[in-house]
Amino acid sequence: MEIFKRPRTGPHTVPHAVTSRLIFVTSSFPRHRDDPAGRFICDLALHLSDHFQVEVIAPHHPEAEDGDLPFPVVRFGRKHSGGCSGIAYGWGIMENLKRRPGLIACIPKFLKSMEYALAGMNPEKAVVCSHWLLPSGYVTARLNSRGTFHHVAVAHGSDVHLLRTPLVRQTATPAIRSGTQHFVAVSRDLKSRLSDVLFSRSKPTIPPGAQPSVDVVPMGIDSERFRRSNPRTVGNDPLQVVFMGRLIPIKGACLLMEAIKGLSGVEIHVAGDGPLRGRLERIAAGNRLNACFHGRVTGTAKIRLLHESDIVVIPSRRTRTGRSEGLPVILMEAMAAGCAVTASDTGGMPEIIRNGHNGFLFPAGNVPALRETLVKLQENPLLRLAAGRQAALDARRFDIRFVAGAFGAIFR
Repeated sequence: MEIFKRPRTGPHTVPHAVTSRLIFVTSSFPRHRDDPAGRFICDLALHLSDHFQVEVIAPHHPEAEDGDLPFPVVRFGRKHSGGCSGIAYGWGIMENLKRRPGLIACIPKFLKSMEYALAGMNPEKAVVCSHWLLPSGYVTARLNSRGTFHHVAVAHGSDVHLLRTPLVRQTATPAIRSGTQHFVAVSRDLKSRLSDVLFSRSKPTIPPGAQPSVDVVPMGIDSERFRRSNPRTVGNDPLQVVFMGRLIPIKGACLLMEAIKGLSGVEIHVAGDGPLRGRLERIAAGNRLNACFHGRVTGTAKIRLLHESDIVVIPSRRTRTGRSEGLPVILMEAMAAGCAVTASDTGGMPEIIRNGHNGFLFPAGNVPALRETLVKLQENPLLRLAAGRQAALDARRFDIRFVAGAFGAIFR
């Protein structure tokens, strides 16, 4: 199953099975209405809650407010809230551990708290969907070692990279492989990497017919929410360039800053927060860039910034250890808003962007190539308008209604 192909008719219908239990296990979930953390998981749960008995297991956070949701959210780790929230929220698990090594000591309690929460919900005969193979997929698979429930594990990108490290590959990979009945990857590129880690390196080798299915389904967006009510037009100078995402190395914001050095008539908006913010602000000040740092933007402020932009740049990198993106949700959101998206050719982004048609690609890490693309779009406003219009049309494929239908068919 691949949802990248446009359905010939309307959205997939979600199987009507209200009595079926569906438990989401995740290490990231919105703490309040405007929180972007794990927002796509919440949206998926909302769209499936009319057809399944949905329950969610997520890390505790003192600011969590789940009362408005039409399904219960079990927040685990309340006794260890500092460690649990410190590991799970903020800049992402891998970056949190890198910046705060002391949190590594909290990992066993974090995993055990997640396992107790799931076991306490008596998941037998339920469908349990874990998001991120580590830690959620691993914990869920360990509890499912005897196959007492149907486990669907969703891989997002950083988790697959972590599975490639020797220690994790030896300890976690066998448990995930044996305790999972179905895998989902958010892009074809990630599916290939996931299959390589799980199956081609397995000992003993798993016969092809005995391998669990691996489907490709991206995380969905509410495309109507991002759609412009009026056509985008060519604005006056300066050119509005937007970066939106966490300010961590893999996201590549520093590459964008380097690319716009010396360009006149460009205003860059950095929407996000993270450990690199200070460095980015120093680059902007030292080179007298026309830059505005918004911090993390959510809700209507996020949509407004996308609507006011001319170009959205997603300059994600491939790290020296081989880590790359799965499929950034901001790509689909920017497309739905009719933006001219310029992205690196990493992860699943080349599967979505048809270069020069609904967006623009450049080689990952290649600052001169990114700069050349920005100059071309600055000099050819009609080119970026045409790409934005096509992007808005193509983004309908990733509407949460289609995505929920695809997941509903898997869960059945």
